[in-house]
Amino acid sequence: MRNTTMLLAAVAAGAFNSAAIAGDDAAGETKPISGTFDNYVVFDATTPTITTDHSLTVTVEGKASDDVTLGADFYAGVATDLGAGSFTLDTPEVTLRLESVVAGTFEVLDTDTALEAACVQPAGGSSNFGNEDLMTFGTCEAFSDGQSILYTSPVFSGFTVYLSAMTDPWNVILPGDVDTSISAALGYEQAVGDATLTASLGVDQALTVKGGGMLLPTLIQGGAELAWDDWSVGAAGEVELSSLAGGTNWAAGIGASRELFENFTVTGEVAANGYEDLGTPMNEYSLGITAEYALLKDVLWLDAGLNVVRTIGGGADTTTYSVATGLYYSQAF
Repeated sequence: MRNTTMLLAAVAAGAFNSAAIAGDDAAGETKPISGTFDNYVVFDATTPTITTDHSLTVTVEGKASDDVTLGADFYAGVATDLGAGSFTLDTPEVTLRLESVVAGTFEVLDTDTALEAACVQPAGGSSNFGNEDLMTFGTCEAFSDGQSILYTSPVFSGFTVYLSAMTDPWNVILPGDVDTSISAALGYEQAVGDATLTASLGVDQALTVKGGGMLLPTLIQGGAELAWDDWSVGAAGEVELSSLAGGTNWAAGIGASRELFENFTVTGEVAANGYEDLGTPMNEYSLGITAEYALLKDVLWLDAGLNVVRTIGGGADTTTYSVATGLYYSQAF
């Protein structure tokens, strides 16, 4: 669940991305190492607090044969609270990957679930920000706090199959949360005249809750997007049956994106969601807008986001605002 009391969230101090390291070299061979370094600062006007987050991801991959590629992603990060003068190390994450042109892709440990991997949302957002950042329950939620094994099939006539299982071998999931689940999803992409249709349908089923529990929630997600010329429009929805908080969680939204002029893209989304808070039904109505501009083509991007959420329920009627801006930098060496 996201913090819906945040007034000014996620102002990015800067981001460095050397993923282009893995691009083709002069001889046409793929370089085996890539990396990303991200850092941002968050202003929360309700406390008030100022926190920063810094993370490094390194990807290593290479050919095991003409058909098989092996890869691994390594993540480490640190968060700081400038007011308290404290810092917290994130739990390191590792993803191992085997990709076969014929058999598909297998990923293990800190990877997405099938529902997450296939998920199509109403509008994609920008490099740093999403259009659902303040929503308590969004259109692409999943049981993903543990470690997973994910299989992605090759594409057959536009269809891709995703299968996954999640568990908690490192004991990082808190009591009362889902600690094992299985997920399946179907993705689809196909040309429709001069446009491209992308769609997803996924299910994530909880198997156990840490510490025990009678409720075993089920997530069902679906979405579709149609893109043509400088435009894309989309819609998506998700429902959580037998939510651990009680009742049913749901979310639905519609969105659009347009490249207004070269290197400048704007996306917008309107959405609604419902959930329970200590047995009290709550409803949220959300507006999300993001914009991204390439200051230097394929090198430096500036993006920004605005989120507004109105929450109604339990005798309360509140409006929360979030404003964000950031930089995203990519360079080959």
